[in-house]
Amino acid sequence: MSPVQIGSLSWTAVSGGRLHSLGLTNTNLLYVWGGNTVGQIGLGDSTVPSFATDPQAQVGLSWTSVSGGLDNTFGIKSDKSGWAWGSNTTGKLGDLSTISRSVPVRLPFLWNKIAAGVSHTVGITDGGLLYGWGGNSIGQLGDGTTTNKSSPVLIGSTSIYNDVSVLGTHTVAIRSDGLLFGWGLNNYGQLGDGTTNNKSSPVQIGSSSWASVSAGINHTLA
Repeated sequence: MSPVQIGSLSWTAVSGGRLHSLGLTNTNLLYVWGGNTVGQIGLGDSTVPSFATDPQAQVGLSWTSVSGGLDNTFGIKSDKSGWAWGSNTTGKLGDLSTISRSVPVRLPFLWNKIAAGVSHTVGITDGGLLYGWGGNSIGQLGDGTTTNKSSPVLIGSTSIYNDVSVLGTHTVAIRSDGLLFGWGLNNYGQLGDGTTNNKSSPVQIGSSSWASVSAGINHTLA
């Protein structure tokens, strides 16, 4: 297999889920394509487009970022409003329900970043606060419980965060002072705290100052 060019547009960001892909152009248009069994394309139905653009949400506002979860999608508009669509098992869309959505629904708060995992979602608000929602069976929301949440819950009190990453069932985030924290699944030591014990609250990883972090399914890079 060799790489093939996707369209003739200029892209600034890409993301993908298990069966669908997302791309943000240099003119801030969002293109979506691929699997659409639970509405993760965001066009109001379950048809499978070969190449589609701009899910229905506040026409006139451009997209600034996008994140593909396993079978759902999150986007942030130019006014920092957050939007979610697709599968909503475990409440991972954050709209106070577990009903899947085939068109974008607006999230509370304004957002700097939203990161989607397999069963949970974590985001940083425009004020730097960290919130999580969705699946929490292993403590991946970091709120000290293992109870699923269908709306955003605050993580780490009033600490300010610069970056966050999720993929599988653990979460890693960098605080404004550069310190790195992790929580959730730790069976392979992916939290980097010297143990293989799962954590339901943030634990500090090392003592270095970090600039960026990325979570894999069972490992972490920073």
